[in-house]
Amino acid sequence: MQSIWKRSAITKVQAVILAVIVVVAVIAGIAYYLTQPSPHKRKTVYVGILAPLTGDLAYLGDLTVKGFGLAVEEINAAGGIKSLGGANISMIIMDSGASADEATSALRRMLILHPEVSVIFQPWPSGYLLACAPIAEKEKVPMFCTSWADALTESGYKYIFRVAPKASDLQRSGIRALLAMGEEATGRRIQRIAFARDDNPLTADLIESLKQVAQELGRDVVLDETWQRPLTDATPLALKVRDAQPDLFVCYAIGMEDVYMIIRKFHELGIDQTVPQCYYGGGLMHPDFVKVLGELAEGKLGISDWNIVATARKLEEKYCERYGEDILPKDAALAYGTAWIIKEALELAGTTDRQAIRDAILQLDIKEGNATVLWGPVRFKPTGDIDLGEFACVIVQWQNGKLETVFPEHLATAEVIWPTP
Repeated sequence: MQSIWKRSAITKVQAVILAVIVVVAVIAGIAYYLTQPSPHKRKTVYVGILAPLTGDLAYLGDLTVKGFGLAVEEINAAGGIKSLGGANISMIIMDSGASADEATSALRRMLILHPEVSVIFQPWPSGYLLACAPIAEKEKVPMFCTSWADALTESGYKYIFRVAPKASDLQRSGIRALLAMGEEATGRRIQRIAFARDDNPLTADLIESLKQVAQELGRDVVLDETWQRPLTDATPLALKVRDAQPDLFVCYAIGMEDVYMIIRKFHELGIDQTVPQCYYGGGLMHPDFVKVLGELAEGKLGISDWNIVATARKLEEKYCERYGEDILPKDAALAYGTAWIIKEALELAGTTDRQAIRDAILQLDIKEGNATVLWGPVRFKPTGDIDLGEFACVIVQWQNGKLETVFPEHLATAEVIWPTP
């Protein structure tokens, strides 16, 4: 009996030990499961970068990767995506090539080879975006872009988001902004406007849009002049502008040599001392503009989607120090700001699920932080357009050899110089 009792006691002790082992194993298993990354809480979030890295637009891809990369470095160094357990962002970079066909092929390849990509950033050109948008929509992957093309957000797409103004808003707000700024600076109505352009069909559409807005606002179009490219003599145009006595001269030219000729002739005739000149187009924003014209660049205005603004001064310093540059290019800045907007969307979504991220983007209401470096507060309209408020543009002006932002006031880096008769 005694031996039987001992055997029974040993069995009970063993059972208790076994039970403890089982409980510990279960707890350890649960703990292991909870600490492992899941599809919604993994250690890395993959963002696709689709940009031209070869061909004539390779510089754009370089600026995009630099700007986005600088933001990713900062985000990861600051603890990553906190709502995803500190997940880091990793960029999947692919070359969109030198054509829309190459861009669509690259996007398809990215989505096949990297199904883990949760969101994509693709800068302009518009032709590439218009071709890629249906693919992103079909695959239900949120895609941010900087193209101006209206169709990107007017075609019913639910996954395309624009972090720059669309063309029609840029055009309509450009003239309105110029008038508002000029009237604030002079204290009088800017009534008489002279328009001039080259014979490129694209410039014709733009100028017609600007004229329409001016007329809707009750302004007088006192000159509507077209010249044949390349301009051989700016004298006839300059004389017509002088005789029309406008309060504002708006010019759009594809070729910058034409613009240089016009500006030199205006100076020769003394027109630049009395008539504010606005040159619509990217050429005015290129460093060569001031290199070629020197002091004649002073005071020339331009309408743009973005330029260095007051909120981006620290970014400019960081970018120039990081890459050894003298300036912060627009396309690098747009990529940087977009990366931080994506970061905020990921924080809000708390998941790498594409649908949830898309929904989170539409819920964003960012009032501070690095995501506001471009425009200030960040919100998106249901169409996917960033909400830029009343004026979907910035007005820039060459002052003392630097391209300053002079409008809108809350983003301005300098006050406008507005010549008057």
